[in-house]
Formats: sequence, C-alpha cells, structure tokens
Amino acid sequence: MKRWALYRIVVIVTMFARYIFTIYRFTRKNRPGTNNEEFERIMIRIARDYKKKALRLEGLLIKLGQFLSIRADLFPPSVLMELTELVDKVPSSKLGESRKIIEEDWGLPIEEIISDISSRPVASASIGEVYSGTLKSNGKKVAIKVQRPNIEQIIKTDFRAMRIVIAMLRRTSLNKSTDLQSLYRQMVFVIGDELNYRTELKNGLYFKKMYETNPVIYIPSYYEEHCTNRVLV
Repeated sequence: MKRWALYRIVVIVTMFARYIFTIYRFTRKNRPGTNNEEFERIMIRIARDYKKKALRLEGLLIKLGQFLSIRADLFPPSVLMELTELVDKVPSSKLGESRKIIEEDWGLPIEEIISDISSRPVASASIGEVYSGTLKSNGKKVAIKVQRPNIEQIIKTDFRAMRIVIAMLRRTSLNKSTDLQSLYRQMVFVIGDELNYRTELKNGLYFKKMYETNPVIYIPSYYEEHCTNRVLV
C-alpha cells in the first residue's frame, strides 16, 4: 500500500509540475496581456489532459476539477467547459466492490435487507455511487448510496500530494491572486465531511424536520438503521 501511495503522489505532483512549467515558460516569453489567444489554447490543452488523468486516477482529482470548473475568476469559459465534464462523467465501480462495502458495514448479505438491487449504479460521483433497490421490510423503493472502494485512503494520499503542489504554486504568481492555503483548508474541510455519511445523514434529517410542513419541498426519508459511515439508505 505504501508503494502504491508513493506512486500516486509522484504521478500527481509530476503532472502539476509539468503544468506549472508550461505556464511559466509561456509567461517568460510573453508580456502580461499579450498573446491571450495562445495562452487560452495552452490552458485548454492542460484542462483536457487534467480531465483525462482525473477520470483515470479518480479520487481528489475529480473533486478538485469539479471545484475549479466553477472558478470563473481563475479560468476563461472555454477551460471551465472542459472541466465541467468531470461533474457527470465519473466512471462507475463494479457492483461486487460496492456489495463488499455494504455487507461489511451491515454485517449481513444485501439480500436480507434489499431486493432487486440494480446491477449498475444509477448515479456515480467522485466519492460515492447510488444503486436502486427495494427495502424488504416494507416494499419501499430506495436509493442505496455507498462510498467508492478505498476512497478514504485514496483521498488521504491525494491530500499529501496536493500539499506538495500547493508548496510549488506558492512560488508562482498565482500565490498573489489566490489564497492557496485557504483553498486547501476549504477542500480538506468539505471533503472530510463528505467522507463521513453520518454527517450527511444528520444534515438530511435536519432539513427534513425544517421543511416538513412546506408543501413544495420534498426531502426523502432516511432509514437510519441501515445507514453507516459509508452507506446511506
């Protein structure tokens, strides 16, 4: 596992180092505000390469790409358009891998709780995936949200890589226009919460109670007895 983590860190840091050097080389040859079209083409190529590698490596890279896809203060619309594909084109895991996580947390075979579980996710994101099924206890159709395999270890490894990347970026002009440390802390805080589904359960129950008398807002019910740190029903 340590060798795998080191390999992942090297891949991520090397990728960002190449992007930084490409931008640095361009800015050394061009005065600020000149040759903007060429700079945009370079940024589009970087965004496409990042998107391709993020979809392969997954983990924090997808989450970071999604976050950057709304930063119109940092990138032109053409670059943002490339990154938005990371929002809805995340590759799915295999049901067997997700089944293992669900059954580990429940301590029971899925079939004792859920029937007719979908063979593929009906939705797939950077941290979790959603399967559909039927709750055997009452016949209700439910969504089963389960974390991706090894996602917590992957995210922790990626944060180690990003600390190195942030240190590199602090030596660039981006450090003057963006609070990089604040950006990093924000990612750690938000994604840390997303890795604990009990936090999402708590928030869901809070909003359901808040809007329970509102006729135009519907918030699904949670089956708390089947919810864990890694699984929501």
